[in-house]
Amino acid sequence: MTESNDLEERLQIAYKLLDDLNEMESGRLSYMEDLKTEMERMGEQLKGIQYEQNNVKRDIAELERK
Repeated sequence: MTESNDLEERLQIAYKLLDDLNEMESGRLSYMEDLKTEMERMGEQLKGIQYEQNNVKRDIAELERK
């Protein structure tokens, strides 16, 4: 009977560990999605900055020609 209880206890611990691992994986995936979204946002900002830099360079070139 003790052996059966020991196996049942081990099984419960294994299920708890599995649940914990699934929760950790879910949190990691959520973090990765948030990171991806932030990187995409930063990429868009960088494109805007590069666009503005090109405008400034063009304006400087026009002023130098005058």
